[in-house]
Amino acid sequence: MTDLGHRAPLDDALFLWLPGHRSPRTTGAARTATEPPETAARAARSPGGGQAARLDGGHLTVGEGLRVTGTRMTLYLRLRAAEGGWNGPILARADPEDRHGIILRATPRELEYIWHTTPLQQRVTPQWWEEASRRDLEPDFVDGVLRLSVPLAHIGPDGWHDILVRFDHARLELFVDGVLVDEEWPHGGLSDFRGPFLLGAGCEDGRLQPGFRGLIAHLAIWDRALTDEEISALYGGPERVARRELEILGPPPEGIQYFKPRGHNAFAGDCIPFWHDGVFHLFYLHDRRHHHSKWSQGAHQYAHATTTDLVHWDHHPLAVPIIEPWECSMGTGDVIFHDGTFRILYTDCGGRCAFRDKTHRGDWIFVAESTDGIHFHKDLRPFLPGGDCEVFQDPATGLFHLIRSGVERLVSTDLRNWREAPGEFLALREGISHECPNHFEWNGWFYYILGRAGLWRSRSALGPWEEIAPNVYDGLMVPKVAAFGDDRRILAGFLPAPEWGGNIVLRELLQDDDGTLQMGFVPELAPAVGERERLEALPVRGQVEAADASVRLSGRGGLAVAALEPVPAEARITLRIAPGPDARAFGVCFRGQGDYEAGCELRFEPDRGRAQWGTPHDGGLAPEATDPWASGLNFAIDGLDCLRRPFTLEAILRGSIIDVCIDGRRTMITRRLDGTTGDRLFLFSDGGEVRFDETDVTARGALRHKGQPERP
Repeated sequence: MTDLGHRAPLDDALFLWLPGHRSPRTTGAARTATEPPETAARAARSPGGGQAARLDGGHLTVGEGLRVTGTRMTLYLRLRAAEGGWNGPILARADPEDRHGIILRATPRELEYIWHTTPLQQRVTPQWWEEASRRDLEPDFVDGVLRLSVPLAHIGPDGWHDILVRFDHARLELFVDGVLVDEEWPHGGLSDFRGPFLLGAGCEDGRLQPGFRGLIAHLAIWDRALTDEEISALYGGPERVARRELEILGPPPEGIQYFKPRGHNAFAGDCIPFWHDGVFHLFYLHDRRHHHSKWSQGAHQYAHATTTDLVHWDHHPLAVPIIEPWECSMGTGDVIFHDGTFRILYTDCGGRCAFRDKTHRGDWIFVAESTDGIHFHKDLRPFLPGGDCEVFQDPATGLFHLIRSGVERLVSTDLRNWREAPGEFLALREGISHECPNHFEWNGWFYYILGRAGLWRSRSALGPWEEIAPNVYDGLMVPKVAAFGDDRRILAGFLPAPEWGGNIVLRELLQDDDGTLQMGFVPELAPAVGERERLEALPVRGQVEAADASVRLSGRGGLAVAALEPVPAEARITLRIAPGPDARAFGVCFRGQGDYEAGCELRFEPDRGRAQWGTPHDGGLAPEATDPWASGLNFAIDGLDCLRRPFTLEAILRGSIIDVCIDGRRTMITRRLDGTTGDRLFLFSDGGEVRFDETDVTARGALRHKGQPERP
């Protein structure tokens, strides 16, 4: 691209400040200096001819008379911090009375942009404000402030950086060196975005505070949203941006097991798996800030990935993005294909905030349609009132049924016109959530899942329903199931981190003759077997006998513990566990430390058919897990009938995640954020004799195959 092409976006900037071209008011240690450019490429892209303002505790005043209003704007500046210079305001309004006058600032740890619109009371209905104002609302929500940020460790504190903010109606984005590093979803237009501006200082509590130290090459402001191509051109073109993207965000994810989107504050939420014409679709809620975006309304959008073999995945543009400022967040729905059209039914969680420009009040179901299954068109007209929904066609009658809020049923012949059906779809017992319903068929059995814990089966699509043991709960949030081919069913859910939003996890469902469901690892996603780590068993406590690959523990006199070390932090572990007839409690403890002082304990209790995650306490076993649905933390599962005979335990240690499969038919997953990083694998028995055989530990290097991400 020519220099003219690079500079073209600057030609129509509403405001452009260049050192030496406009004479700003200078205060304190601030001057114009000519800096040798780092590279010829940067010099070619520098409209100031290599000049920059050097700030050493002083500041500049620029932009007299400038004012930008509306819902579109771009701000762009190029800077380089001096050593220790990332501290304090970079750009601010020159108004000591403005509580939100600072626009861009840095700390030694992060770069932050502060966006401001009119107060919340002016943008919501009086009825909603009267009710909401009784609650403890976030101050930024009330004031109309949103914040974007990026850790300096991600972008690198040294060298020149292009900082760009784009505000485009319903989306606010922060770019560094052409790379999108954070985003928000505002409501309202710019408020008091007017000069004069201070470069290198800002007012806090009515007092002028010195800030950024270093070089600033230019500042440009547009009253429009630059295109992606223009943003890329400002930094030197797509190839240069792609290199920086790899440096800032890391390698792009290819697979889906333990997947999360790229970004320091990006996560995955509720999943909708869907099978059609040889393609497995996975729609999932794209999350930033663990549900705290858009003033904690969530601002979730549906992202999309597809595969034909569960190994190689294609990630597509957002299937259902937020395109209007009044959209609060998207809730879980369903996907159906009929008459050549894919339809995504999803919830607009409008009950979270009643913006005045919203066309409806409360939660409503909306529809997005596509003919190719990739590019969807949103219909912004409310479709049906209600929350989370599921839609399916009854093979016996051909009628379509929509389950709303877990138990309400509507009927249609064309997916467009719906009438309410009498009665409830099923009766719920106390403690079962109405969220995220899922209905699927397999080998003549029909299943219905609600939330995390509700599971029913029937021989008819409409019931009557029989509740069965919730053995599809394994620590994952709101799982849903879809076919993969004719004979398989794949479950998809997400592991919290630990707040809302985390990593996607897939499971292989297993079906018994009586319709009971079990779960195992998906074979295509299992880590490859690498070279075995040579580890010896070390006695830690009690009676321990070790020979070759076998360890025998006798816990009749109290807790007996052996340790394998050093176990890699990221590994695949398989072992055979043979409990004796008098075994009372036994198991393994991952990432253990000391003499059973810390780690992640997985304990089996045969008499109760139970397994639980826990944390060692006072050198002994973990306390009882009292919350059966503590998502991904310390919880228990029941109904294990394999604990009185030899069984295989498989475990995957990946980042903060520990994922296990018991006897090939039950899974449990946990996330440990307690800082436990020990390199010991404890084997233990507390009461009775247990033998551990055929222990294999494979280091992280063998975990990846083509189609798996580098890290969760």
